Amino acid sequence: MIIKEARSYLGESERLTAIKLRKHEREILQKYATTGLLPEVVDSFIESENYYLITTRVKGKTLTELKNHIYLGGVSLDQPVLIEKIKSQIVRIAQSLNHLFKVAHQHGLFLNDVSLDNFVIDRNEKITFIDAEASNTVKSPLLTQTNTPDYNDDHMLIDDLTLIEIDNKRLGYMLIDLVCSANDLLRVDPSGKQTRKVFERFCQIYNFVNLWDLVATLEGWKLANDNCTLSTVSVSEITSEIEEITTFASTQHYGIMPDHEYPRFNIVQVEDVLKNLHTRIIKRNSNLFTKVDAEDLLNVTENTIRIRSPKLQKELQTLVYFLLRRLKNNGREYYGNQHYLFTNESGNYSPYLVSSGAVLFASLSSLKHFPDKKIIRLVKEILPSFDASVVRNVSYSYGLSGIADLFLTAYEILGDQYYLHSAITKFRVIQSFKAVSPNCRWLYIDKSLQPKFGHYDDGTPGILAFYRHLLNVLQNNKIVPQERELSHEIYK
Repeated sequence: MIIKEARSYLGESERLTAIKLRKHEREILQKYATTGLLPEVVDSFIESENYYLITTRVKGKTLTELKNHIYLGGVSLDQPVLIEKIKSQIVRIAQSLNHLFKVAHQHGLFLNDVSLDNFVIDRNEKITFIDAEASNTVKSPLLTQTNTPDYNDDHMLIDDLTLIEIDNKRLGYMLIDLVCSANDLLRVDPSGKQTRKVFERFCQIYNFVNLWDLVATLEGWKLANDNCTLSTVSVSEITSEIEEITTFASTQHYGIMPDHEYPRFNIVQVEDVLKNLHTRIIKRNSNLFTKVDAEDLLNVTENTIRIRSPKLQKELQTLVYFLLRRLKNNGREYYGNQHYLFTNESGNYSPYLVSSGAVLFASLSSLKHFPDKKIIRLVKEILPSFDASVVRNVSYSYGLSGIADLFLTAYEILGDQYYLHSAITKFRVIQSFKAVSPNCRWLYIDKSLQPKFGHYDDGTPGILAFYRHLLNVLQNNKIVPQERELSHEIYK
């Protein structure tokens, strides 16, 4: 059972107290008990002026918890079987949610507080709405409005839309949240255009026609006509993107460092950092790889390459090999496939350069100057785990442009054309994060999803660095990437 408490002195206002909301929730649960969409009321009582509502506990996971297990944007495009398996599950969930909303609306129920946290899915994929405090009958005066920024755009006004239309639009944004988190962009662009642009690109990449159709219907979007190829790009197009960033920076008086540089160390300093890093990771004996670990590793890698000392080279390769082996030995199963990532300070498996990504970047950088067959083999085995195509932000150290640069470097060192395709696909996704309005005072969001120019590690300068690297690779190698066989066209 679940016991929900409402204290007498709390609430949104004097009119809308916590007790009034909790009693309202009981009425909604009882009124719509026969629908099977909500938990059942067990009891309610008052004690010491506080009100208590007891409901049945719904077994299962919230959709927020499920999202971590079905996040398609983190799956390599080189794993088509796994992609189809996850897509099938997402389609079933989307259809179940759509059915739940239709049943609710047929019975005159406005769900209102729509979010991934408020839906629970059980082993049989039955979904239950678990927070009816703000729900309402369609024909009754609205008790309270919910305005969660991640699920509301500036067109979602009570005066302009019916309650059912509002519910359906929130369902659309919730489905976007479930698969790619693009709805987070509503915080910086409440028009919804930015969210739509990223979601369109997501559906293109994963050829997800039926999900696009459902969300577009719920949101009232017309079909788009974006015919860009996902794994090819012209030199002129990249040049144009670079010029746009530099012009924007100049107009807004932002400074851009030409390259990211680590402090220069001498041999003794590099040896000390290498030794301390190796020692603390051994002592830690866990999957944790922190921001400090990542910074130290990338720092000593750059300094070792610069100094070119055989002794330092050997010590660096020993450390890199140790880290790769630890990644390999601590893999976790993901839909029957092994996934190799360290966790960051928040306990999340992270491919970013402030965590696991630094290990792969250091490995590839060392291979460029000090080839090693054992390291090459491990890098090739582990790299697919880092092949995320759609993530929450596109910054360098904390987001997608750093991952894209990692795969571009892998192409330079290992020569596999797929790595270049992967980097270019990520370039296309980064493009979709660019501000849709030409009048914005920002061009790309930073790592905190704020409309700030930022710095190399957390903002637009790092994106620019990746663009310049991509341009350099295509120009120097005179590469014309071949389009992949998989069709990504989602529009008819």
